[in-house]
Amino acid sequence: MINENKKYVSGFIFYGIILLLLWPIFSLTYIFTHDGPAHVYNACLIGRIISGNILTADFINLKSFPEPNWTGHFIISVLSSFIKPYVAEKIFLGLYIILFPIFFRRLLKKINKENGFVALLVLPFIFSYFFFGGLYNFLAGVTALFAGLSIILPLFENNGERKYYWILGFSLLLYFSHLLAFGVFVILITLALVFTFMIKKRKEGIRGFLFSLVPLFLSLAPSLLLASVYFSNKLFAPPGPSDVTLVKLIEFLVYISSIITFQYYPENGYALVIFCFLMILLITSLIRNSKKQAESNRFTGPIYQMPHYWALAACLMLLFFFVIPDQAATGGVIKFRFELFFFLFVIIWISTLQLSAWQKFSIPFIISGWMILKFIYYQPIMKSLNDDTKQAMKITSLIKENSILLPLNYSNNWMHTNLFNYTGTVKNILVLDNYEAGMPHFPLEWKKGRNPVALLGSFNGRLPLCADIQNFEKNTNHNIDYIVTWNYNPLDDSCTTSIKNTLDSNYDLILNDNDNLKLYKRK
Repeated sequence: MINENKKYVSGFIFYGIILLLLWPIFSLTYIFTHDGPAHVYNACLIGRIISGNILTADFINLKSFPEPNWTGHFIISVLSSFIKPYVAEKIFLGLYIILFPIFFRRLLKKINKENGFVALLVLPFIFSYFFFGGLYNFLAGVTALFAGLSIILPLFENNGERKYYWILGFSLLLYFSHLLAFGVFVILITLALVFTFMIKKRKEGIRGFLFSLVPLFLSLAPSLLLASVYFSNKLFAPPGPSDVTLVKLIEFLVYISSIITFQYYPENGYALVIFCFLMILLITSLIRNSKKQAESNRFTGPIYQMPHYWALAACLMLLFFFVIPDQAATGGVIKFRFELFFFLFVIIWISTLQLSAWQKFSIPFIISGWMILKFIYYQPIMKSLNDDTKQAMKITSLIKENSILLPLNYSNNWMHTNLFNYTGTVKNILVLDNYEAGMPHFPLEWKKGRNPVALLGSFNGRLPLCADIQNFEKNTNHNIDYIVTWNYNPLDDSCTTSIKNTLDSNYDLILNDNDNLKLYKRK
């Protein structure tokens, strides 16, 4: 009865915190994230290209090769075909907030029913850097990964073929969501096969092991082929900035940079609490379990319930965190992603161990308190970003359909980078600040000779902003109909002077909202 009450309380806390995290979805108009506006805008552009929109088709191509980052775009594009795009985005994020922890908890309960409450430890990782960074395809990939693991790993306990159909389906879903999540899936499934063979089928020898790899390879073949083609075109892309030092990497790990979102201070303090708590739980549990006979000598249960399986998975993620470059094959922020998986697998590792009474009590107490305090920290920042978005969206009522908009964003808030992409979601407006179309791993691309960065200059980079409007209009035969400035501060440089002269000569000011939002219309 006591155990049942504990399960009831942990479940109440688990779902209660999920409901708390869903509150902004209902209370705010926009859940503003860094890359979110760009993803929603490009999801709308996909629909316009398919429907034959002339303006969009003149500037943007839908790539023929099935790029990995499709899932988030596809979901939002489909939803946006019958509801407002910002609502579609909120539904997508709401589904992530609900499904990611639920699938994670489902996996933990299959691993160890008695330690299902350990799933509370995943809650601090929901509102992560990837959530507020707007890395929607990665969020979809993480969610699909744990959904797939919760279904597939238990199937390794029988010799049926059903698991290979699931592997085929989830490997394709993960490929189209995010390549790193797909790679982690392949590693874990392969490890499960290796563990199963070594422990339960060792007598079959090397030949038997090689035969057991055949159906796994066949089920992974379509997604591995797609990934191979992708990497063959992008593996040798120009390198990004040099990698950080070992000391800095250790700092990233200790302060769990993957859950630091808006500001390093004070969020590093919050993250340090979670790191210390996880490490104390892991170390004390290992000491407690080491006093008993080693599992490798007596373990007879399912492979995915073995501490060694998840310990190896966590160690591999930690190794990749240290050795794999932070930018590769045109992708970025790679180390933070491996860091996230390391901590998630540490949590699963903890769930496979026998926990003491104080550990069972401390997890609900510390996590619920931490989540409430962090939510109090998040709420005003999310509201402020929502207000910024609502202000920026005032320009849409003044912009005509089939227009070209040039945003000049002078804000020092890094979250504002893609803000004006939202304007292109409510009307047929071609927004020239569209970083996705200039990146090689997204579904859309600028047509040859149409990339605004190449024609205008660094109008969407670091200050001072440059915009050679005459060159753009000469090479595209399209006028820039509207220019919006955001948080403009007068600068004394040639680029700013040129922009100011162009605005004075060729544009009329039609909106001035508190001096930080100004919309200009071509005369």
